[in-house]
Parts: sequence; C-alpha cells; structure tokens
Amino acid sequence: MILKLTDQQIELMAYRMFELTKLEKNENTTEAELKKINKEKILIGNLMKNKEVNLMADDATALKVGDIVEHNRFGQGEIVEINNLGGTIKADIKFKESGLKRLLLSVGFSIKKIK
Repeated sequence: MILKLTDQQIELMAYRMFELTKLEKNENTTEAELKKINKEKILIGNLMKNKEVNLMADDATALKVGDIVEHNRFGQGEIVEINNLGGTIKADIKFKESGLKRLLLSVGFSIKKIK
C-alpha cells in the first residue's frame, strides 16, 4: 500500500534533517552515532524525494530465504536472511551489482518478488 506524505509530514522531516545535521557537526558525536545519523538521513531523504511511503508489511511477510527480488535502486538480489521482529521486517539481500545489504522492508524501499 502506498501512502502519500502530507506537506506537514515533509516539513517535519526537513526539520529532523536539520537537527541531524547539527548532531553530525557536534564534536562530541561518536562514530556509532554518526553511522545511525547517516542511515536516518538517507531514509528521510528518500522519503522526502518520493513524497510517499511504501508500506509492504503484508507483502514482506510472504518473503522467505532464497527468494529472488528486485529493488528499485540496487537491482536484482537473493534473500539470504529475513527477520520479523514484531512487525519490523529486516532482510539481508545479496544483490548482483551492489553486494550484501540489510534492508528494512516495512517502509521506504520498494522490493518485489521475482521468483
């Protein structure tokens, strides 16, 4: 299911990006925190760019190890591990071109099963 983001939601995301940038520039921010900040900025940036959220929880629960999937950015890959942690579905996918990636399948990215 695709949900369109409202102007208010996009504005809140822009403010969060501003806050993350301030944290990023803080000299007391650790390397681990910088990694989390970067991941969040990428996710927010993708959401703001697309102005929609792809809620895939129902489709994602049907995925299993060994499935071949297509990702809108990374191309074709094979699911090598999948975890459903209370509705949050994470998958390790080995893509042909970009290697192993761990993706959160609940929001943000578009993945479809090929076989």
